[in-house]
Amino acid sequence: MNKDSSDLKRLIINQESEKRSLIQELIDDGVIKRKQRASKQETNEAYGYVLDTGDNATKALSLVSERNNKPESWVDTVKHSPVYKNIIDHTIKNNINHPTYTLMKDKKVWNTGVKRSLRESTTLSSLLNSLSDYVNLTRRVEDLENITGALVEHAIVTDSRLAELENNAHSDKEKALQMLEDGYTVSEVAEVTGKHYNTVRRYREKGL
Repeated sequence: MNKDSSDLKRLIINQESEKRSLIQELIDDGVIKRKQRASKQETNEAYGYVLDTGDNATKALSLVSERNNKPESWVDTVKHSPVYKNIIDHTIKNNINHPTYTLMKDKKVWNTGVKRSLRESTTLSSLLNSLSDYVNLTRRVEDLENITGALVEHAIVTDSRLAELENNAHSDKEKALQMLEDGYTVSEVAEVTGKHYNTVRRYREKGL
């Protein structure tokens, strides 16, 4: 690196340093206000709340605000603030063992596309609301699977019961026919088998 390049580099560094110092002085003097953003911990806390409940960004941030004694304006300020990919990556990684993540993977909701969608969020609000949509989708899938499972189980039990009734009906008919053949009266056969009198009489008349 030649002397001119070194001098230019030092000049740029000094200018950046002076710029930061000037901005800090203006902030300290109240001339400009630093835009509020949720901290890494607050972002993680709100993210975990959405995983727990499926609630939207406003509800999650309101809880964080209440827990951390934030001013009333904090939620509206931070939910529209930028959220950076390193914060998103840290938050996802920090919650990767959450039971809802396990459920999302089990129900085939969580995949690289979902992760990419979350990482492309530009504001804290969009991140939390996207997560809320995926959490609630996962729960709907689980509910539908439970309903389907219950219906299948009911159908199996019903089929089994119908088969049992058919077998019993067939057995009762055979018993009735055998008793008629043995000389029992229609009334006696109906009483023993539980068949209606007219049903037993038809057996006898048709020779069934």
